[in-house]
Amino acid sequence: MMRTKNKLFLLLIIALFLWFPTFTAAQERRYDYDELLNCERSLQYQNFVLSAALEQTNEKKILIVIVRLGDGESSRELIRRRLYNLRQYFFKEYGNHFKKPEKLIFAEGERVKGYGRVEYYLGGELHERLLFPQNGYICHTCCGFDHNYYPEKDRYEREQKRMQKKKRRG
Repeated sequence: MMRTKNKLFLLLIIALFLWFPTFTAAQERRYDYDELLNCERSLQYQNFVLSAALEQTNEKKILIVIVRLGDGESSRELIRRRLYNLRQYFFKEYGNHFKKPEKLIFAEGERVKGYGRVEYYLGGELHERLLFPQNGYICHTCCGFDHNYYPEKDRYEREQKRMQKKKRRG
């Protein structure tokens, strides 16, 4: 009986050693996918990156956010709006937690094959990557529209202008 328990224990230890490298490699390559995420997962990953950034920027590391256009995307306005949305989200959600805003750098990168993307580099290493739908945006709010972000920001501003014109007329 004791011998069987020892064998089982040994098998368990071997299984853990075989499984552990696979588990850690999977954790290190979270961004190794080519699929679009739903709103909830997108928000979850963004919050994960920001939480890690808060910890590590206090350790003298810098968070670099690079936005890249993908296949079939050519609009300079699109990349400008994507950068705007990311900045808004970071400072709206975590702005007062970053002691030094200079630890955050937002930039435009070269075009890539496939979907457009945002890449988060922490301490000079790729930490996470999220894909944009073609000519679209990733979610920054869950379950509804927010006029602080594009494309809803356009609609909201047009509606505000229309209301102001209407007030002036009558």
